[in-house]
Amino acid sequence: MTEKKFSDDRKLTKDIQSVYQHIHYYYPSIQIPETYFYISGIDYEIPAVMIQPHGILISLDYYLGNEDKIYDYIGMPRFRSVRCQPSYISRDLAQAFYDNYFHIRSNKKDVLSEMINAGKQLYFIEAMNPALPDSVLLGYSSKQTQWAQQHEADVWATIVGNNMLYSNDLNTSRNFFGDGPFTQAFSNEAPARLGEFIGLQIIRSYMTHNDVSLQELLNNKDIQQIFQESQYKPRK
Repeated sequence: MTEKKFSDDRKLTKDIQSVYQHIHYYYPSIQIPETYFYISGIDYEIPAVMIQPHGILISLDYYLGNEDKIYDYIGMPRFRSVRCQPSYISRDLAQAFYDNYFHIRSNKKDVLSEMINAGKQLYFIEAMNPALPDSVLLGYSSKQTQWAQQHEADVWATIVGNNMLYSNDLNTSRNFFGDGPFTQAFSNEAPARLGEFIGLQIIRSYMTHNDVSLQELLNNKDIQQIFQESQYKPRK
């Protein structure tokens, strides 16, 4: 099944090479090892894309689509299997680079800090994949992406109006950053991880209003400065 799905690998190769070209442009000191495709058997404990010293490993059986309900048979939730598409390979590749080279654990767990850090990560992935649609970038369906865009101001008003911005309450964090089929606090049509969506909009606004490079963005650990200088105002 995997060989049939990827029998013509020209687009796959083009997408991967595009990520590598952007990595080299922004970070020429990073040495990109050989790329290897393999079949993992879809082990939940192993990421679909791994960067190791001897090579970059991409498990193609994570990206077969779910038309034959292959992921249903192994018990993968539908909100997760929607991301098992070939279009996610380059996105997950960029994610692996971020996790490997740029991710820094933060002791701050308040909502604003989590949003800014998630926004940085997504902005990096987008920079490595400029043609990536928001739906794939965020891991949403097209309907979920539309809901998030249409209700951005409502979500932000809820966060600010209920004094959640600096909250480190575990349930609040789960509501805005936990994965799942939807965010019940808003609607069964509202996607999960809305904190990540808002974080991306804050970072986009910050980069629009400031003459800052990608490298400077990732190196800036001042959450409050980024937030204030973003001039973030969601569209109503």
